[in-house]
Amino acid sequence: MRKTNILLYAYALSTGILILSGCNEPETPARQESPLQIAASIAPERTPSRADAAPSPSSYDKTSFQANDIIQVDRKEDTPSSLTPTSCTYRLSSTETIWEWTGTETTNGPFYTYENGKTFIATYPSDHKEIAEDQTGSGFLSSNKLTAEATASDGKVNLKFTPAFTKITVIIYYQTAEAISTGNGLTLTAPKLRGGTDNNADQSVQCLCKTAGASTEHTWSGIINPGKYTLSIKLGSTTIYTITDTTFASATHYTYTLYRKGDRFQMSNTVTITAFGEGTSAGDEISAT
Repeated sequence: MRKTNILLYAYALSTGILILSGCNEPETPARQESPLQIAASIAPERTPSRADAAPSPSSYDKTSFQANDIIQVDRKEDTPSSLTPTSCTYRLSSTETIWEWTGTETTNGPFYTYENGKTFIATYPSDHKEIAEDQTGSGFLSSNKLTAEATASDGKVNLKFTPAFTKITVIIYYQTAEAISTGNGLTLTAPKLRGGTDNNADQSVQCLCKTAGASTEHTWSGIINPGKYTLSIKLGSTTIYTITDTTFASATHYTYTLYRKGDRFQMSNTVTITAFGEGTSAGDEISAT
């Protein structure tokens, strides 16, 4: 009998030890997620030529991202999460090989791979606020908002940016070479031309000019809000042409050609409408600085 009790006691003791040891086993660590890889390009994509393989950041139209460019990326449909923010900014590395989280947000880090299947929207410039009234210098580039939307897949978000607004180009041919004097620039005017207002008051855009020297051809371009307008084109203080009741689409480039004869301006019979980025032959020569 005593032997049986000793065996039962030993069994109970060994079982308890096993139970206790089972309770003290460390938990298996949760699977670690990796940050989403961000890829970004500007459409239409093209193979750069020898001349524009490294375009200046101040070039006329933004055709490719350069080192240290910053984009803002937002999750389109927010879901509760304590691990990732709803918005991040990413900077293109100095080697132009990867987009790195800037780390400027006060939330917890970049987007992660567990968000595969989520849709993201992105903006460049990351700090874009409005279409500038004065686009004769850097205002053109700061006004040219680019946007992209993509769904994360296989740990990557492939963002292809297109212009959010409309570009207007006006080309004027002269009978003799003339210089563009100060105060004789080209202005576009229409209600809500720059957006951001509920009233119908006129808004203007002072366009970026290609040349200031004497020439028989001068080219101006401006960024405007898409919409339906009666658009006035003014050179200096004189209205030289009015485009009546026209709907201007986003991501689209409208080119108007006029001929000056004395004090009169005549519109050509052809208006060129192309995808924003296909531009005119003058496009690559214009500087925003």
